[in-house]
Amino acid sequence: MKSNLPAQEKINEYARQQLKKARKEAGVTQDELCKSIGKRRNNISDMERGRLEISFADMVLMAEKLEKPLDWFVE
Repeated sequence: MKSNLPAQEKINEYARQQLKKARKEAGVTQDELCKSIGKRRNNISDMERGRLEISFADMVLMAEKLEKPLDWFVE
């Protein structure tokens, strides 16, 4: 079976960039976003830096809170 790791990493990097962009456009701090979706304090920072993978469920919650369509986070 062929690995899709490079493609997955590209998708993850794009989602991280879009998360940060959407959060800043909304004027929401990492801490505020964490609290609004029920995550620990550093989770958004870890997601934006690639230390923590963004789950689909978290992406749905963040899209809603940041008033972005879900496809905003995927290329």
